[in-house]
Amino acid sequence: MESHSQLYQELNELITFSQSYSGKYTVVFINGSKLYTKANSGYLEETEASEINRGFKNSSEKYIFYNNPSTFVGDIILNNLPTSKFHKILLYSTAQIGIDINRRSFIPNFSSLHNIHNLSCDGYTLALLQNKMHYYDIAKNYVNVPKTTVFTNQNFEIFERMENKRYIVKPSYECSAKGVTLVKDKNNLKEVVINLYNQFQQPILIQEYIAGIEVEVPVLIKNMRPVPLLPVKIKKEKSFLSEDEVDSNKYGFELIKDAKLINKLQTSVKKLMLALQADGLCRVDFIVDEKGEPWLFDIAALPLISSHSSCYTVFRELFPNDPYALYKALIGIKLIHQSAQYSMLEKSPSLL
Repeated sequence: MESHSQLYQELNELITFSQSYSGKYTVVFINGSKLYTKANSGYLEETEASEINRGFKNSSEKYIFYNNPSTFVGDIILNNLPTSKFHKILLYSTAQIGIDINRRSFIPNFSSLHNIHNLSCDGYTLALLQNKMHYYDIAKNYVNVPKTTVFTNQNFEIFERMENKRYIVKPSYECSAKGVTLVKDKNNLKEVVINLYNQFQQPILIQEYIAGIEVEVPVLIKNMRPVPLLPVKIKKEKSFLSEDEVDSNKYGFELIKDAKLINKLQTSVKKLMLALQADGLCRVDFIVDEKGEPWLFDIAALPLISSHSSCYTVFRELFPNDPYALYKALIGIKLIHQSAQYSMLEKSPSLL
């Protein structure tokens, strides 16, 4: 288990490293405005985007904000964002283009072709973690995953095999609790699932309902090594975090104190992140049952990093006097990784 002091040292190293590179990089933040996509979820509210904008601006000497991904692409093509060995462009993008699982991947993939370094996962991992159906299949080899069935608008026979129990039903490609529904009666299950399919036009997951507390575990990936942060309990009114509660911020955060549970959660996160080979900052969400066993609920490849979030809550606990510690650490992860890669190439010129 990572103690407070160990985590502080790990994160402080990232913050210090980012500050030592001051003036040698530019941070670019592209907001995912609703004007440029028909995606159902994954947007930042205006206040959230404003906070993130301020966070990155105060964490780097050179900073550029885009509210339009097309303008960013144009600037790259016109070479308005020149890069060199001595000055890096670091990108944080929440922009979505299209509505499928690749909708967050276009900008990171395009950027990597132009020597721009993503502060989040690469395009492949962003697409993988957009698709709950796929990452549940991988995750079940490493952590507890509730029994899950997928409805594709062709396999209607699955409803005949369902037992009379409670289910969580949700679209496979959405986030922010979009469309998540608790079904308490098997007789209503088919209608709810088909209605969700017609609304979202994507596979619908039918998942065994696990009663318990909802816990979020932010995780930083430092030189390919997952560093799970402090687990955070979600304080909410309902049995699961609903779309209404997410949209209206009707929930709070409380750090987990139970050392045994913290160890279980952090161990599960390490196994899972190593398997998925994620990058940057992610967040793994669990339901912890009455026996203290964690069950995977969700994975966020682009977790919220504004002040009302579990990620920010952890950094506020560890760095109470630095409101921008989270942003500096996120920058530091990428700079340390790039520095390590460059050192390896210098020692082995044949790799160039």
